[in-house]
Amino acid sequence: MHKYRHWKTSVIALLITLGIFSVVIFISRYATDQKIKTIQTAQDMIALDIASSETQFSLLSEMSCKNIGASSLSGELRSMEARISYAETNKITSKEELLRLKKSYFLLEIKDFLLLRKINERCGQTTVPIIYVYTTDCSDCVKQGYVLTALQEKYSKVRVYSFDNTVQLSALQALLAVYSIKGNDFPMMVVGDKTYTGVRTLDEMETKIPAIMKLAAEQKAAAAKSAAASSTAR
Repeated sequence: MHKYRHWKTSVIALLITLGIFSVVIFISRYATDQKIKTIQTAQDMIALDIASSETQFSLLSEMSCKNIGASSLSGELRSMEARISYAETNKITSKEELLRLKKSYFLLEIKDFLLLRKINERCGQTTVPIIYVYTTDCSDCVKQGYVLTALQEKYSKVRVYSFDNTVQLSALQALLAVYSIKGNDFPMMVVGDKTYTGVRTLDEMETKIPAIMKLAAEQKAAAAKSAAASSTAR
């Protein structure tokens, strides 16, 4: 009788163990499948953004000045940057795939930068492009990134093009060579025809960089004019 009870207890314990093991395997496989789906979805969305931007660039280069608004140029770039940053932070794609996506994104940034310069020249627009070069493991680069984000939010005519210096891409190296961007004093920025190194605060950019100073003055004048008009209307 004792042996029977021991055998029965052993069988029950074995069944429970097998049940738990099966549940763990199921959960593990489900989690893996979901991660694969998340990776595929992220990659598909970024690929779609790339295709959309490529098409947009082709269309914009043929448009007349009157049909090109301030927000016409590559709104997808910010979306792509956010997706790539999310994929990198959450490690939902391989290093090789992430590098490929970054290279595609940087190529589109360079195309957009050249298109913006062309439109500024052809249409008399005053959007200010900023080439921003950073590197990995750089705390000052992170700080400068926050400043540039705030700058873009404050001034709609500022366009920031961010490039990771560690990515080996011939088109990127050519761009850096054209603007004589070299050395290891990161972060680096090109605004107008001048290169700036090290961290620049928002206040410094608004008071010491000519192109940004001009935007700040224009925005201040516009705000004063709007306030005066509102006061008169009352």
